[in-house]
Formats: sequence, structure tokens, C-alpha cells
Amino acid sequence: MIKFLQKFGNSISEKHKVLKSKYGSGSPSYSTVSRWYKYFSNGRTELVDNPRPGRPKSGQTDTKVKKVSAVLDKDRRHTVREICDRVRLPFGTVYRIITVVLGLVLKYAR
Repeated sequence: MIKFLQKFGNSISEKHKVLKSKYGSGSPSYSTVSRWYKYFSNGRTELVDNPRPGRPKSGQTDTKVKKVSAVLDKDRRHTVREICDRVRLPFGTVYRIITVVLGLVLKYAR
């Protein structure tokens, strides 16, 4: 909608008022309308975020999950540290793969 309104010569505040009257409390804030107006004015055509440089958000990749899963398929009686040593991955990554991705529950014997 902002992209559509950008084609008309209205000010940002008028565009925000149109969106507010159309969508009510679900409309974007003035700062969001202003930011997207600036993006579209500079030639942006997509709403999808551009890729960002730097460290990825997650250390979990399909290959890492497959490695951990393969170790667990052979024998489920390994500790997280033993799996870390076998697949050469950090403790936190292996722990998240086991508990979140694979959905397994860690049980400790006494």
C-alpha cells in the first residue's frame, strides 16, 4: 500500500493518514511509513530484506544436524560432550540440535 501511495505526490504525513483511516490500529507507525517511503523513493521495488553481511543467525545447518543425528542413530547413550568430540561442534550447537531440532529429551542416569 505504501508503494502504491508513493506514486502519488502526497506528503508522508498524508500517506500515513490514509493508511490509518484504511487499517485503523493495524496500520504501520509514522516512522515505518517514512522509512518505507524513503526506500521506495530510492528505487527499491521489493519488500524482502536484503541479505546482511556478517555472522549467520544460526550455527545449525542441515549437514550439522545430519552429523549429530547419525551419531545418535548408532548409539543414543552418548553424552553431549562425547557427541561434540565426534562431530567437532560446540556444545551449545549440539545441545540445540538435540533438544530443539531433533526434539529429543536428555535423560541423566544416577
